[in-house]
Amino acid sequence: MKKFLLTAVLILAVVTSLTAGTLAAYNQKIDLTGGDVTAKKFSFTATGSNGFSTPVDIIPGDTVKYRFEINNDSEIKVDFKVAAVLTGDLSQALEVKITDKTGKPIEEFKNVQNEKTLEFYVTTSWPLATDEASNTRDVALSEKGGSLRVSVTGTSAEGVKDHNNT
Repeated sequence: MKKFLLTAVLILAVVTSLTAGTLAAYNQKIDLTGGDVTAKKFSFTATGSNGFSTPVDIIPGDTVKYRFEINNDSEIKVDFKVAAVLTGDLSQALEVKITDKTGKPIEEFKNVQNEKTLEFYVTTSWPLATDEASNTRDVALSEKGGSLRVSVTGTSAEGVKDHNNT
């Protein structure tokens, strides 16, 4: 009988603990409210020198230079890539170069601080013919046209940051 009673009490204790949960459980939830989240300003402008949108007549031996400015109005650092593409018939004879104000060839500006203005130059030149084939090509391009497109692409230079306030 003692075995039966002991077994019954143990079974009752197991069933009670399974159906009622743990006897000593502590659970607490605290909701913390944080501040508002606002995206930083990402904005830049690029302007070309006067006359950039004006058609230019060019002949072999000529060079045309345009000045451009990039103004970083962002609240963050920005990487800028600059590109110049010449299309049309004259693209086979003209050379296009992008340089900084010192004349050094560039393709990009890295980690540009906010509120900073950069300048760069795009130079289009038509080298003089040095052989008969180039001269024949240049004569054939007389009264032909082309279009110069300059683009500036800005990308956030700041990576993902963990703003832990510990």
